[in-house]
Amino acid sequence: MTDRGLILLSRVVAAVIVGCGVLSVVVLAANGVEGKSMASTFQELSGTLIVPAVVLIAIPRVPRNASVWAFAAVGLSLGVVVLGDSVALGLSGISSTEVNQFLVVESPADLPLAAAVGLTVSLSAWIVSFVLLPTMVLLLFPDGRFPAPRRRWRWVGYLTAGTIVAGMSATVWTYWPTRTTSYVDLAMDNLGQASSTSFAGIVAGTASLVAILLI
Repeated sequence: MTDRGLILLSRVVAAVIVGCGVLSVVVLAANGVEGKSMASTFQELSGTLIVPAVVLIAIPRVPRNASVWAFAAVGLSLGVVVLGDSVALGLSGISSTEVNQFLVVESPADLPLAAAVGLTVSLSAWIVSFVLLPTMVLLLFPDGRFPAPRRRWRWVGYLTAGTIVAGMSATVWTYWPTRTTSYVDLAMDNLGQASSTSFAGIVAGTASLVAILLI
């Protein structure tokens, strides 16, 4: 892709991130969510919206800097996470934070489909930012290239990509929107703490371990 194409793509990414933020607020307001939940969403958005500013300033100057693009991917994933959480919170009153704290006894099938999908997206998309920000963003900074000798560091990039794909795939499968298992059991399975951990739970747990080692 040409530099001009990369600059255009960066503007699209920035617009999508901002769009996720705007839609999040609209969804919450339309469903009458206010108070602490709305304040928490604004707090999350304040961090997320920093990314479009950085992308719009940096990409035109260094369009092929991989560190900036990794940072853009982090912002995009955070925008999707906030939007998914807002849809779930607005339609069902449940957030991904409550799922991770083992507080949700309902199953995905008990919720409106859009809410269950929102939770699935939120619970899986955060993996991108969790892994990328402390690994590739920092490793490729400031010139967008791996440190020398580059061959010895490229395996980190391959392993990071593999960890993200494996972790997200396993998490999406675990929290599939039509499952009839309680979110408490699904969350325990996703952490590898269930009495009978599924294959997806093993993959998710292994991906989490690898991610921590990478960081």
